[in-house]
Amino acid sequence: MKKGLRGYVTSRRFGAYYIPVPLQNLALRDYCSRLGVPFVLSVNENSFENSYLVLEGLVEDIDEYEGIVMCSMEMLPADWKRTRDMLNMVIAQDRVLHFVIENRIVASGSDIWDLMGLIQLREMTAGR
Repeated sequence: MKKGLRGYVTSRRFGAYYIPVPLQNLALRDYCSRLGVPFVLSVNENSFENSYLVLEGLVEDIDEYEGIVMCSMEMLPADWKRTRDMLNMVIAQDRVLHFVIENRIVASGSDIWDLMGLIQLREMTAGR
């Protein structure tokens, strides 16, 4: 039986945001409560730059959860191939990803396609 959504937080800046971990957990817990889905205590990413070891481990070992909930898609790796592979792995396991700030759920291949388009658009406009 799947236990709910497992939280993923980071103490690093992501995108334009720097949200302390306790506040991220409050936002994730509130989001899950509004959905009526159990919130499972978050895992915290390593603090050094460009580390996604904890997220990758969570994706590989997600069997007992319905999916992952995090504050923003900005928390995903900047490398779009790495991100796409991670998202595909989640979907292949019949799980979902929730992004609270963007109010977006990735639950299918077409959702991955849409999200990757948004990420590429963000990268193009960031160079302006």
